[in-house]
Amino acid sequence: MLTTLFTTEFLAANPDAKVITRDIGHDPVPAIDHRIIHAAFTPLEARENWMAERLALSDRLEICAEVGDA
Repeated sequence: MLTTLFTTEFLAANPDAKVITRDIGHDPVPAIDHRIIHAAFTPLEARENWMAERLALSDRLEICAEVGDA
């Protein structure tokens, strides 16, 4: 209910905005742990496959946030 109120008022004030809805109860964002921190601070050329896999969701969410801020 609060989310709907916020979204309605936000879109009324920003009609060109795009809202992306995520159900974090159904598809939760994993906790930040030592492995994701290790992967994030490893240079791109030195990353192993598991690191890229671990950062994939983070990268997608970051892109959504950047597009939203544009």
